[in-house]
Amino acid sequence: MKKRSSITAIAIIGSLVAFHSAWAAEQTAPSKPQPTVPAIQQKPGQAATPAAPQENLNQLVQQAVEQASRAFPQLKDYKTLKVSTRKGVSEIVFATVSVNGEGTRMANLVVNKKTGELRTFALLEPITTGGDVRYTVSQGPEGDLPVNDETAQRQAAQLIEKLYGAESKNYKQVSLWRDTRDGIALPPVVNFKAPVGPKGETANYVSIQFGSNGRIYGFEAVRKPVRYDQWFAAELSARAMPNDELSQPAKATYDKLTTLTPALNQFKLRQAKLDDYDQTFTIEFRSAATQKDAEAIVKMDAATGALLRFELEKQKQQMGKGPEPKVAKEKAYSFLQAFYGEKVKTYHVDNQVMTGENGPTQVVLASPGADKAIFIIYVGADGRICSLQKMN
Repeated sequence: MKKRSSITAIAIIGSLVAFHSAWAAEQTAPSKPQPTVPAIQQKPGQAATPAAPQENLNQLVQQAVEQASRAFPQLKDYKTLKVSTRKGVSEIVFATVSVNGEGTRMANLVVNKKTGELRTFALLEPITTGGDVRYTVSQGPEGDLPVNDETAQRQAAQLIEKLYGAESKNYKQVSLWRDTRDGIALPPVVNFKAPVGPKGETANYVSIQFGSNGRIYGFEAVRKPVRYDQWFAAELSARAMPNDELSQPAKATYDKLTTLTPALNQFKLRQAKLDDYDQTFTIEFRSAATQKDAEAIVKMDAATGALLRFELEKQKQQMGKGPEPKVAKEKAYSFLQAFYGEKVKTYHVDNQVMTGENGPTQVVLASPGADKAIFIIYVGADGRICSLQKMN
């Protein structure tokens, strides 16, 4: 039987749990060795050439690997490269580079497809259990001691210097976080900031992440408005994620949604966040700042404003038994047409309408054609839509 290989979700410490990670869900590793791509030498500070064809994406990623190798010299022994893109994610390219393919040490990278900037990096170690291979963040040899704050700051500053060369002089440390989990102190995250542009209205923020062995295993870099000092430059207990300003298309969709669903206006807190990876806005709604889980969620495409997800989590559980199939279909069609226009009239019910015993009725609508769009919609007892999700 062939061994199964998977990549364990990486727990990004502190800020990145609330922010975003390239590995927020378990991924399946390559089932067969990938072809080796020759390394491309890149001088410090050399700009990467934006490209679209696969061979040029390989070159773009190799340049990022060369950059990372200045801080993580073991990458010079990693010979196998896999580069991939994802549907709906236009800004970045994902990559893994490994010693020799499946089951060997590897690193995950996320690279800006247009600029060649290395956005996310993490070293991974294989663990074999019962014939299965999974990956976890690299912890190094057993017996290493946890790092203290002074050493962490020094090592993080050295990594910044190796990564960014002459540009590193613009990066200043702005915070050090030590979060806890179940009463146990986690390894530190050290955050740096470098202003961007003559007006300094935006900045590059880099979060350096340590493992429990006291060694750096990775980092994440984002470019955000300087109001993100409220998060990256704040103490752990005082940090607050700022709201991102909605694009005009997204705002138009949001205004329409709140009109059709007045329940969204009842929440006191609204947190809007732009995901740099797939260029979508996610808005979370809460009644109080102390609530960990959102009571409602809205996701929209930043460029087009297309409604991709809508969840009234609490109401969905309390709406009672949904309407019969005929009414549920009418309500689902009407709601979707409000956001996607007349073309929704050509959509068909993709499978049997499912009436919940004590919950909302599920309707699945699909567009015609081979590359069809699929929407899963839940209709509550009073005919209100309590959930919508675009599946592709």
